[in-house]
Amino acid sequence: MIIKDSYDALIVANGAPPSEKLFIELASRSKNLIAVDGGLKVFRRAGITPSLLIGDLDSVSPDDISWIRRRKTKTLPRRSQNATDLEKTLLYCRLRKWKSVAVFSINGDRPDHYLNGLDLAFKFRGLSLHYFVDGMLLIPMSGKKSLTLDTDDV
Repeated sequence: MIIKDSYDALIVANGAPPSEKLFIELASRSKNLIAVDGGLKVFRRAGITPSLLIGDLDSVSPDDISWIRRRKTKTLPRRSQNATDLEKTLLYCRLRKWKSVAVFSINGDRPDHYLNGLDLAFKFRGLSLHYFVDGMLLIPMSGKKSLTLDTDDV
């Protein structure tokens, strides 16, 4: 399986959650843990505190906000609707000059979120993105191709 030894960040969006085993494995390999809006629920279920919560926060409950505040996690509300929460997060990563990012949960009930996630890989070419989706690892390549590899849950 092609999983890097370390990532600058692990981003968890609000789509279909990853397997808990794979999530815990990648969290242990990542220097920064970022919850994107409702992706906070994945961290909370696993009992892992993210280093950052970012997004318009329309998918987090008051209980989620209380939980994150008790853990003193940095929260960056980004209310603008001109970009998706994932795009706002990738911009944050690029501004910090991070190079390697693992991303969970770009998929879900809305195919437009999945397609947007893949499109963002080309918009943020300076980032090496590994998308983990439904038992697969997608590594967007430059140009118009991508590589899809089946993965077992670590």
